[in-house]
Amino acid sequence: TRGPSKTRPNSRRQAGFTRLRHAGFTFMELMLVLAVLGLIFSLGAVKMSSSLPRYRLRTAAREIGTAVEETRLHAISRGSWTGVRYHLDPDKPAYELLPPAPTDYPNEPISERESLEIIYFDHPDKERAKFPGLRIVRVSMRGTGEEFSDGVVDVYFSPTGTEGSHIVTLASIEGGFYTLTFNALTGTVDFFAQEDVLFEDFED
Repeated sequence: TRGPSKTRPNSRRQAGFTRLRHAGFTFMELMLVLAVLGLIFSLGAVKMSSSLPRYRLRTAAREIGTAVEETRLHAISRGSWTGVRYHLDPDKPAYELLPPAPTDYPNEPISERESLEIIYFDHPDKERAKFPGLRIVRVSMRGTGEEFSDGVVDVYFSPTGTEGSHIVTLASIEGGFYTLTFNALTGTVDFFAQEDVLFEDFED
């Protein structure tokens, strides 16, 4: 009977090395994989950069919507008029929260009182800009039917919460639009990824 071969372990080892060598990637294969990955990442970056303006518009609109809802609730809970001020200056677009008015409002207008907080969308001092490249292009009032495209606009909410319906349209320098509508009768805020929205689209 033949005994175990002394060369068999070496043969197995060599076969293993051969398999490992065949299982690896060549330099050209690695370069091809890197090229494909680079293309995928490039396409993803282009898609992400194109969606950033829409994301900023949506985020800014929802932030204003939250501020409007909270301001209206303050008016109801405190039994006093409160307000939101919109700055339509294209260089320093912003909105600010106005403090509750005294009980003898409107004898002492809210607009003459110091604001609680001001949030700049854009600003020459970039450290103060929260949403660079965005601006407020239009504010439409439900009660008076007025429409503003420049200057400063004050929207007041009554202690009963039934006044203050309005529409705010935002725009980006890339040309996108986003609109929020506030219905004071129901206390609800809706959002539309478009420029033109009418009160008939959301009011009862």
